Amino acid sequence: MSKRAHRLTTTGGSDERDARSLIAPLLGFKLEEEASRLRAESAYIDGDRNARTLVKAGAFRLVLVAFRTGAALDENDQRGTLALQVLEGRLAVRVGRDGIEVGEGEVAVVPAEHPWAAVAITDGLLLVHLSWPPEPGSVGV
Repeated sequence: MSKRAHRLTTTGGSDERDARSLIAPLLGFKLEEEASRLRAESAYIDGDRNARTLVKAGAFRLVLVAFRTGAALDENDQRGTLALQVLEGRLAVRVGRDGIEVGEGEVAVVPAEHPWAAVAITDGLLLVHLSWPPEPGSVGV
């Protein structure tokens, strides 16, 4: 496997995280354990949120985000569809003039080409599902 291909399928790791695979024929996650790790890292302790990409497969991403009250979230690249699945806590989500609150066990979906923003109403945990259109010449995995 080339270094570039390896970079696309594994995380780089850090002082606080081991490198790990982002894609495999089958992946499973214990979200409670993943959330505990996120909340123990300096990005969360010293800031308002911390995130970890769980899956990066072609144009699909699955990201777990631990957030504190007041944390602001948005996506600069609106080419894809987004689902914000709240596992704990509550978010206020806005698309243009429209807004909703999303709480534990609820999902907000934003279609492609719609800029969005969310603000944490309480501390919580979020699973972000992102799906962009494939890039020309890309191969889905």
